[in-house]
Amino acid sequence: MTVKEVAEHLDLHWETVKKDISEVSFSKYHKYLTLVLDFKTGRVIWFKKGCKVDTLNVFFKKMPQTKLNQIKAIAMDMWDHFIKSVREHCPQALIIFNKYHFIANYNRDVIDEIR
Repeated sequence: MTVKEVAEHLDLHWETVKKDISEVSFSKYHKYLTLVLDFKTGRVIWFKKGCKVDTLNVFFKKMPQTKLNQIKAIAMDMWDHFIKSVREHCPQALIIFNKYHFIANYNRDVIDEIR
């Protein structure tokens, strides 16, 4: 599915569906989907309800080890469970945090220090 198709399917704005590993809230009460997108094409290649370590592990366990070994970099949210899953399945991959989480964490730290 394309980003637009996923956005329409989930009734989300297209910008909410990003080009990385990310979680998206699809309902009230903290219900999430974990999305995996192809960075080059922006197409959704996999998604599953939930956003825990085991959720992303399902994706990685379906991939042959030869493909996992070829992954050079992964862009993703700054969630501990995503980091843990990537480190376990693709230890050679460079982790690149998406700018939203990076800036939000930086701003929170700076504001806390100023206070």
